[in-house]
Amino acid sequence: MKRFISILGFLLFVHAVFVGQPAFRPALPAHPIQLVIPGAPGDAVDIAARSAAEELAKILKIPIVLSTNRAGLHPGTEFAVKSKKDGYTLLYALSSGLIYNPAMNPDSVPYDPFMTSSP
Repeated sequence: MKRFISILGFLLFVHAVFVGQPAFRPALPAHPIQLVIPGAPGDAVDIAARSAAEELAKILKIPIVLSTNRAGLHPGTEFAVKSKKDGYTLLYALSSGLIYNPAMNPDSVPYDPFMTSSP
């Protein structure tokens, strides 16, 4: 049930941004979007992200390229943070790695989870 609610929330957000306001709708992406999944292929996060990517690809009518070979939260998140800031790289991660880990042990996180520093 939690997975369904997460996917539904993600899809509603995407719908609101890309479809909800036609006057302010950005141009459709010019090339495929990369979805970084910081986890092992086949785990719960990977399965949920693949479902969300499939629906997102249907809505945007553009391919979503999955990047799941970045096992572990830090390598995958760091890859997404260091990627080009053009909106074509998305990160599908759990809040535990983006909120709780930096709060409990900030020295162990190799990226700025709040992106307060300039790139």
